[in-house]
Amino acid sequence: MIHFGQGHDAKFADSVQMMIPENGIGIMDRGFASWQCLDQMSLTGTKCLVCIKNNMKTEFKHDRYRVVWFCDVESRSEFRIATNLAEMTHEDICNIYRYR
Repeated sequence: MIHFGQGHDAKFADSVQMMIPENGIGIMDRGFASWQCLDQMSLTGTKCLVCIKNNMKTEFKHDRYRVVWFCDVESRSEFRIATNLAEMTHEDICNIYRYR
């Protein structure tokens, strides 16, 4: 699927979720960042890493996903990654996203 900016990325979240293989991990940027999208992926068992926007809340009353924060010193950028990969360490999550 090729998207040339005809609409917001989140409109294609259902299509993208269906493209992620059963044992694969979807790695998405801020355009797909919505708690509704993460809830849907968590409930269907789709594994994901999603870079979230700086203004999104990060405290939850559930354990469907968590937010991992890290800083890339070279680019002087801070990242917040929401993920439903409970078995991976924070360091693993950071490395997967950084070297995608």
